[in-house]
Amino acid sequence: MTRAIAPLKRLFPLVLIFVSTGFLYAQSESIYRLPAGTKIKLKLGAELKTGVSSVGDTFIAKVAEPVRREGEIVLPEDTAFEGRITVAEKARTGGRDGELKFEIDHMLIGDDIRRSVSTRVLTKFGADSSRLLRTASIVGGTAVGALIGYAAGDSSGALLGAGIGAGISTGTAVLQRGQDVRIKKDQTFLIELKEDLILPVLDY
Repeated sequence: MTRAIAPLKRLFPLVLIFVSTGFLYAQSESIYRLPAGTKIKLKLGAELKTGVSSVGDTFIAKVAEPVRREGEIVLPEDTAFEGRITVAEKARTGGRDGELKFEIDHMLIGDDIRRSVSTRVLTKFGADSSRLLRTASIVGGTAVGALIGYAAGDSSGALLGAGIGAGISTGTAVLQRGQDVRIKKDQTFLIELKEDLILPVLDY
């Protein structure tokens, strides 16, 4: 009897390896494994703004559109993710706009599940409106200067007036404070998984 059991003992580790490999393969093919490269649309839970927000501040963003795999919802709407601000520079004089960057580093499920995630934020946030305002200021100043020159009665006066107007506007822009970056509550943005994410199998 002992001799009959001995070969089985030698085969047992091989059986375990086979079963474990099969289990891992099944897990890798599971619809609850979101592969790297998956894009998720999130919605901001509170406003973020340079001059108010600080590096290290955390915030909550929720899934704006459910994620499906093979026709099944695996990441439902309103699933919470936690973000952290990594860059927060307020606007400065000289027309220099503020800068605000953040990362999403945790997924939150209920009160018990807090799972690290590796993502990149694909949506870019800036203060484009301030650049438009400064451009309008310079163009407007040039136009006013040109009108002054025309009133002087010749083309050289118009050119001189335009130069003066542009110079005044440029000087104003240099002294002008830049625009803060403001991301409003409920603003949507897109993130992309940098690594696979295993989702908990829950009864949603």
